[in-house]
Amino acid sequence: MKELVKKFWVLGIVLLLAFGLSMFACGGGGDGNGGDDDSDDDIIDDDSADDDSGCDSNHAPALLSVYYILGSDQLTPPVSISSADSANFGIYFEYADEDCNIPGGHFYNKQTLPEESDWEDLGVLPEDLGCSTADSGYIYGFTFSAALDPADYAGQSKWTDICGTESNIMDWEFTVTAK
Repeated sequence: MKELVKKFWVLGIVLLLAFGLSMFACGGGGDGNGGDDDSDDDIIDDDSADDDSGCDSNHAPALLSVYYILGSDQLTPPVSISSADSANFGIYFEYADEDCNIPGGHFYNKQTLPEESDWEDLGVLPEDLGCSTADSGYIYGFTFSAALDPADYAGQSKWTDICGTESNIMDWEFTVTAK
């Protein structure tokens, strides 16, 4: 029996040492943040002095030109389309980013005609976007999902990279006719 008690004590001491070592190695503290020393609730230490996120010398992405696409055809400005065709109409952009960090950034759009709207986040820029149109062969943008009423339309688009740096603003405009 003494031998069994001795084994439990040894096992208990080993487990206690292993637990202590794991707390030390993982940076665990009593703050509930896993060793994060900032005042926010993030578990990851996002404000450490040696944090190298690559955003310190980040350059803004650039929208270089706008493309108006109807089905698979590129239209030349001034663009005029029928209301029936507008559900197959899209606005796309040629782009470049010196830092190659636009994948994961965001696409924003703002309508200025026929009515003014606030900036709307159209979503995350895809991972396969690459650094530029020249590198990837892609132009990227949005397509209208429903027929538009006859009117003059205008708006602006911009992108942000993963650092939150905004691109230039690209203006676009077109007319939707009844026929």
